[in-house]
Amino acid sequence: MSTHTITLNLPEPLYQRLNQRSQQLQRSLEEELIALLSTKVPATKTGEKMPLATSEVVEFLGRGASAQEIAEFRLSSAAQTRAKELLQKNRDESLTPAEEAELEAYVELEDFMGLIKLHALQQLQGN
Repeated sequence: MSTHTITLNLPEPLYQRLNQRSQQLQRSLEEELIALLSTKVPATKTGEKMPLATSEVVEFLGRGASAQEIAEFRLSSAAQTRAKELLQKNRDESLTPAEEAELEAYVELEDFMGLIKLHALQQLQGN
């Protein structure tokens, strides 16, 4: 299996939590990050596409966006529309299990991007 190198600047509190967790589980920090990402980014089945929002964020971060670009990042209108559709179906209690998982992925992705944006804004402000 080929591997890829990613450089990620983590806020100190997050780094400390990850480091503590990896020590508790007797894993290296790299092993812990891989384990966490593996649970949050499930392998797709043949022919199954990654949710649009996830794909957009992966592409965006993968190209090495600047702190300014991260602070200004917004999902495409298509991804925003899909999120609104899922939220409406959730209110109507008509989500399929796959849609429920997709909606959960959107929520987690929004939380993740919120943290990344906060860190980017702190960098821009010189903190």
